[in-house]
Amino acid sequence: MANEKGKWLLDPSMKPRTAKICAEAVDKAHYRLLWSAKGYVELSGTIGGKENRTVLTPMFGGTYQPEALADADEIGTRFGWLITWANRLDIIEAYSKAEREAKARMPVHDERKTREQRDAENA
Repeated sequence: MANEKGKWLLDPSMKPRTAKICAEAVDKAHYRLLWSAKGYVELSGTIGGKENRTVLTPMFGGTYQPEALADADEIGTRFGWLITWANRLDIIEAYSKAEREAKARMPVHDERKTREQRDAENA
């Protein structure tokens, strides 16, 4: 019953409302993983002064972390690409764990400047 294309299938024995709830929850968890896998951390401000840390995600374009894509594929394979009432929470937890790992791997773009560089720009 596994899908060759790597897309989730719903257990046909579930009632339509139950299937919809499960599909939406798994889809949301998968989306959060992919959103995190495109993001990066930008550091800005003045070193030793006011510094800012911002997480940015390009809406259009950008590249996904290859590890996160591999994680998403592994999760689907582990559960046979089949969502059931019994495994829905396990799938969501697996996606949440992969999302946390993707966030920890986000690249850092350090745009901070020293006081001397700021003073030179403002002179």
